[in-house]
Amino acid sequence: MLPGKVLTRRPVGASSKLISAGAETQNAPATDYDRACDIDDYLGLIVVGEGQGLVLGEGRMDTAWWPGDKGDGGILIRWEYGEPGTDVLQALSHIPEDIWQPEPLVFTVGEGPLFLFDSAFRGSDVDDGLTNDHATVLLPAGEYALATAHYRPDDQTSFVLHRLSWKK
Repeated sequence: MLPGKVLTRRPVGASSKLISAGAETQNAPATDYDRACDIDDYLGLIVVGEGQGLVLGEGRMDTAWWPGDKGDGGILIRWEYGEPGTDVLQALSHIPEDIWQPEPLVFTVGEGPLFLFDSAFRGSDVDDGLTNDHATVLLPAGEYALATAHYRPDDQTSFVLHRLSWKK
């Protein structure tokens, strides 16, 4: 499965870790991208350097970050389908609380900004400023609980949402 986006403090690049069991070549060095491709769900975590990368799986969807009001979390908005010109903020203004499903993952954020970028790009290009095709996400260091929701505000619009909530 090809991941769509990655959210990480240190952009994803090559590493020297071995591919996990079931990979085509057991002794070949794996890259962060190889490990991201092993994620077979909407969300997954991979080790990136000394930190974590949050992988958004289940295909490529346009993705944006919507920070929370208090700066201690927010929502990753993934556009599944919809009519061009849809007012996304209006569509998301009344998300029911009961649609959120907790994920069995905790995302640990270190000091510094996070980068949200397409998994097709080399993370080192983001880190080195060679591409502007990414979003910078600012979150306080700490642990974040994750929850996912499928939200369809009308018959023509569908989102996959991932909420990051700071664990106090």
